Amino acid sequence: MKLSHKIMTVSAAALFLAAPAVSLSSNNDQVFAASKKAKKAKKTKTVKKTKKSKAVKKTKADKKSKKTILTLARNSYVYTKSGKRTKYQKAKTLRKGKRYAALSAKTVTLKHVKYYRLATNAYIKAANVAKVNGKAVKKTEQFGTKVSVPKNADQYRATIKHNSYFYDNDLTTDKTDKLLKGSTIYVDLYGYIGVTKVYRVASGDYAGSFIKASNVSKIDGKGKRMQLANGKNTVLRYLSDNETLIVLRSDRPSNIYNEAGKLLHEQFSGGEDNAKRVDKAIYMVLSDDDKTVHLMYKIIGQDQYIRASDVVASYGKALKPENTDKSVSDQLAATSSDKESLQTLYNTEIAGTTKYQLAAKDKQTQYDAAFVEAGHVLANAKATVAEVKTAEKKLQTAINALDGSKVKVVDPDNLTAAEKSAVIQKVAAAYGVSESQVNLSTTGEVNITGTSSSTITLPLSDFVTSE
Repeated sequence: MKLSHKIMTVSAAALFLAAPAVSLSSNNDQVFAASKKAKKAKKTKTVKKTKKSKAVKKTKADKKSKKTILTLARNSYVYTKSGKRTKYQKAKTLRKGKRYAALSAKTVTLKHVKYYRLATNAYIKAANVAKVNGKAVKKTEQFGTKVSVPKNADQYRATIKHNSYFYDNDLTTDKTDKLLKGSTIYVDLYGYIGVTKVYRVASGDYAGSFIKASNVSKIDGKGKRMQLANGKNTVLRYLSDNETLIVLRSDRPSNIYNEAGKLLHEQFSGGEDNAKRVDKAIYMVLSDDDKTVHLMYKIIGQDQYIRASDVVASYGKALKPENTDKSVSDQLAATSSDKESLQTLYNTEIAGTTKYQLAAKDKQTQYDAAFVEAGHVLANAKATVAEVKTAEKKLQTAINALDGSKVKVVDPDNLTAAEKSAVIQKVAAAYGVSESQVNLSTTGEVNITGTSSSTITLPLSDFVTSE
């Protein structure tokens, strides 16, 4: 697709103008002003000389000629009907300001671009022409304001916030006509040329060319997305808002998997020509590699997934994974290495320490439950990584909650009233009894009476320490 150009219309009269009139002598003026009677008289030698005048002959020849004379506004290439550059009169480039004959004053449109026809298969862009038969070609700089509302519902009106040129699909422009700030134009696709965001023009003489999205302030309606690869022979990629185009590696075929991560027999070839549309990204474990989590892309409309590691390029909207690699890896069966940290924590002696024995009874119970659960997970060969991590977290939390400690006193043999009260409170909390069930003997012992009237006697030194 070559960049189209806004062609300015020439009035019908201008299309058929003859070459500029030739000035005649004063004698000729007298002859043409004579009466009918004088015209019938014998022609004078002056008249005969006028008929033989080279200027008169040139004017008649110009009137009979069907050629159109074009004056160039800038250097210009000559193209064939298929749009390829060609030589004209042995020249690669026609020069600014020079005059060239055309077959017609009317333009022809080839692939959205208007041309004047110089010869059978030689065309020059109309946008490069300054004059036709001596008459200046009027340019309409503000393009798009008179474009009619399209019937196609997939076209949207764009409002221009900066003067904008029209671009080809390789982001080139000859900077002839432009859209002025505040004008509007209809577009039908939105995407990229390289890394530059663009809209494709939908209507008018420039249909099929592009304007930069940075020059657009508003779009009435939400257009489709597309992606353009670099290069002049690009293929337009049409994408909806939730789609991404991926290009797979070309050095080898890419494996295809189903939703469960099972390897399928089909394989995709790579390269731009085999690009795939995807609409979902998800982490999963594959059947042929059950120890590694892979990011996968889902082919639109199929239960087929491609590894992201096989993708060499992607275009359009970036897909956010529906899960995380961590959430998937946690579902794998735990190895001995995965259990190592939990095993170390489980083997730590806690139950016989003051931290455990003098902690509140509910905290001891919490630890006991976490310890038992950790033992079960360690013994389970099918326990997942997530189960191991959960058991370790619970056990560590329970250990951190243990806050048992002895009561600090000045003299263990002569406790003050406050120190005795603190010891009774500590014992009652650690053994889960009321303070009334705890008694300090005069011989330095702690007596704990149970619900069955049984009594436990412990040395005071288990509960106090001197400062």
